[in-house]
Amino acid sequence: MLQRLRIIRRHLHFSQEQVAAHLHISRQAYGTYERGEREPPAALLAAFCDLTGISLDYLMEREDTLPPVPLSPEEEELLRIFRGLDPSGQKYILNQLMYEEQLCKYFSSKSFNE
Repeated sequence: MLQRLRIIRRHLHFSQEQVAAHLHISRQAYGTYERGEREPPAALLAAFCDLTGISLDYLMEREDTLPPVPLSPEEEELLRIFRGLDPSGQKYILNQLMYEEQLCKYFSSKSFNE
């Protein structure tokens, strides 16, 4: 079960810090649960399931299939708008997003404090 904490967190692209903040514990404490050094209390597991939208059955290894990542309200809005565009509008938006992604990758790889 404890390995699934890490699997789920990574599947949803959460950091240990983000999960720990939601659970109102330190990152170090959360890390001890992921590494299996400590057993998390039931209330913490319930809060983790609330945060991630993952069933307790999956977390407790009574289900084997990891459910799809739920969309945030912002993602649902983006998808709604995108689907409302004609094919040329969709292509334009995809090109813009890919351009922005490349810019982010470029600037995140540069050190401006040299």
